Amino acid sequence: MTRKAQAEPVPMQTVAVLDGRDQLIGYEKVPADAELNDKQVPCPDDCDLKPGLYWWDRALQRFEPLKRPLQGEQNLTALAIVDGFRALSEHTGCPLPATTQQLIAIIEKDRAHRREE
Repeated sequence: MTRKAQAEPVPMQTVAVLDGRDQLIGYEKVPADAELNDKQVPCPDDCDLKPGLYWWDRALQRFEPLKRPLQGEQNLTALAIVDGFRALSEHTGCPLPATTQQLIAIIEKDRAHRREE
């Protein structure tokens, strides 16, 4: 009997995912030989930068802290605006713009994280 050769595992790399304004919104694993798009930046596997608090400076090729990061309950104005947009969208059935959806995802993730602490 011959053994079937096992497929070699595909080497993967971690990339930071950017939104339309080059703000860090998360991380994902992609094949190491994948061609990255302009919203992906290679980063170390153990990168500890928190999504929603940094932006990618293309000229300097590094992450910089946001001047006024959205930090959950500390920014009640942003939370109220996001909640208002969500309620309006649910009531009218009108979809929210992609940037608003990204902001909502960041705030929801921050809220969930704070509940776990």
